[in-house]
Amino acid sequence: MKKYIGKRKILLLPLSFLIFLKVLFLILNKYYGMYFLLFNLNQPIIDLVINILLIITVFLSLIVVAKAVLPTQATKVITIAYTPLLLIIILIFTAWSLFWYAFTGDADNQYYYFKSPLKTKTLVVEECSWLTSEYSNFYVRKGILIQNLHNQIWLHPFSANDYKLKWLNGNTVELTYNSGAGDRNSPVYKTTIIHLK
Repeated sequence: MKKYIGKRKILLLPLSFLIFLKVLFLILNKYYGMYFLLFNLNQPIIDLVINILLIITVFLSLIVVAKAVLPTQATKVITIAYTPLLLIIILIFTAWSLFWYAFTGDADNQYYYFKSPLKTKTLVVEECSWLTSEYSNFYVRKGILIQNLHNQIWLHPFSANDYKLKWLNGNTVELTYNSGAGDRNSPVYKTTIIHLK
């Protein structure tokens, strides 16, 4: 029984930590518009990893509980029966998540970083695609998190290198970009002001 309690404590720590991370990211995403971004490792990838680790940890916890409660022979049967089931669940979940990740366009997102003149703020531009749509979202970097500025343009001027970005001060950016109107010989440019929080 002491062995069971020790193993349970060992599994409770990662399980508690993963649940804490899941709740933390949920609150940050939903209520503060903040998302994880480190290089090109973004929030959907982190969510996928946390979900897979949660499934594995819950499964291991169930095995430890089964070993403590059930006789040895029954525990072996349960372990043998549920291990392939766990692998199938993880494979299906991972395949579905990767399909959804690729389908929503998150796999092709490109990030561009622009530091303010005094290097106190960083504007992060995320260029996204979904089906035939192209759009760009704007964020301000806060450590390893980015906060949504709720500005969006429906083009990819940054990857096309068809823009002009000018810092008006440490918190305000003026962006002039090809709006897609007009033709190659006479493009129409649009200007927008982005306020960093």
